[in-house]
Amino acid sequence: MSQQINLFDPALQKQRDWLSLANVATAGVLLLLAVVALGALTRHEVPTLTAQTATNDAQLKAVREQLTVLGQQVAGRKPDPRLEQELGAARLLLGARGTVLTTLQQRLGPDAGSYAEYLRGFSRQSLAGLWLTEFSFAAGGGMEIRGRTVDPALLPEYIRQLGRERAFQGHTFAALQLGAGKPDSAVDAPPPATAATAVAMAATKAPFHDFMLIPTKTATAPPTSSQSTTGGPR
Repeated sequence: MSQQINLFDPALQKQRDWLSLANVATAGVLLLLAVVALGALTRHEVPTLTAQTATNDAQLKAVREQLTVLGQQVAGRKPDPRLEQELGAARLLLGARGTVLTTLQQRLGPDAGSYAEYLRGFSRQSLAGLWLTEFSFAAGGGMEIRGRTVDPALLPEYIRQLGRERAFQGHTFAALQLGAGKPDSAVDAPPPATAATAVAMAATKAPFHDFMLIPTKTATAPPTSSQSTTGGPR
């Protein structure tokens, strides 16, 4: 039977002293070299930083001078009279349009719709052989339409077409007046040269009929706004 005996004693090993004089001296030398290198690098960059600072100062000074000059120019600039006149005219026009729009809205009532929508509706529902000469709005929302047509049979179809427009929905007419057309002296017929010519013209019938759509009376006030659209057949 064999037996092993451990004769190793850690206490007998040589201990390294990190705080020895040699180690401290080496660390001091290395630290001194690092400080010297950092100082040299700093001294090398100082001229560059100084030049850059001088350039920035010069640019800042130039910008301040420009701002001063611009401020003086703006303070000494006088307004253009022509621009002021144009601005005043534009404001007057805008105010006039606003007054007209307010008046129309007050007279047409809150449920009468936009005035422009009626014009758009008339333009979309034009009918060949029939044209308008005048239309007006009553205070209660009724609408009176006057016009001319070469064929009275076109009137029912025209009224149905207007009924498809949203602006005319809700408007009803109490009566339709239809009569022989009377040429306008200033447009449709020249003034007669002699009495015989006047008699002949009176006997001659116009090639169209005048019509008027009378609205249902919802108010006793007279028409408050009207639009003339006198023209030829469309």
